[in-house]
Amino acid sequence: MNLAVFGGSFDPVHRGHVGMVDYLLQRKLADEVVVVPAALSPFKAGHQAGPARRLAMLKLAFGSRPRVAIDECELNRRGPSYTSDTLEHLAATHPGDRLWLTIGQDNLTQLPRWHEVGRILEMAGLIVFPRGEQAGQRPAEPDPADLLREGGLTLAPDRVKVAADFHEPVSSRAVRARLLSGGDAAGLVPAAVAGYISRHGLYTA
Repeated sequence: MNLAVFGGSFDPVHRGHVGMVDYLLQRKLADEVVVVPAALSPFKAGHQAGPARRLAMLKLAFGSRPRVAIDECELNRRGPSYTSDTLEHLAATHPGDRLWLTIGQDNLTQLPRWHEVGRILEMAGLIVFPRGEQAGQRPAEPDPADLLREGGLTLAPDRVKVAADFHEPVSSRAVRARLLSGGDAAGLVPAAVAGYISRHGLYTA
């Protein structure tokens, strides 16, 4: 079985995240998707909402969806959320499954800096998505294989899939900016998540 590993801060989870999961399943790039919220990203100073809040919003967005699971391994682990450790955990808990790490095209150039990147590429193939402001841009983007080679990395062609026609410009940063300016998250996040954000006064001054 092909298992897509979808990690991130999800601060907050938004319609782009939901769209990516739907894309993975509808296009049969994965048989199941496991969503992994990060406790502490090695590349971010911190999160606007705490782990419990972000997990609660993920459960509202994905909790009832078939073939989608939320794994709390990074929230329960001390220290930075290293993808290599998460993949090792998932390989142990899903023996026999083929792991596919979802990654934004904008993060490919950073991949060589990731902790134990060689082990990551041994354990999982890559599914590459346009992300944030890149999504929705129609001009051709760099080939992921070329970006990997520029970073000194190689991966067999059959272990890289590209969601070339996925276009969703919403980002967590844009959602937070709208809320901070006094707007609401309606239309940018799932309705249940928008209600949760409003009830708890998240992402406001």
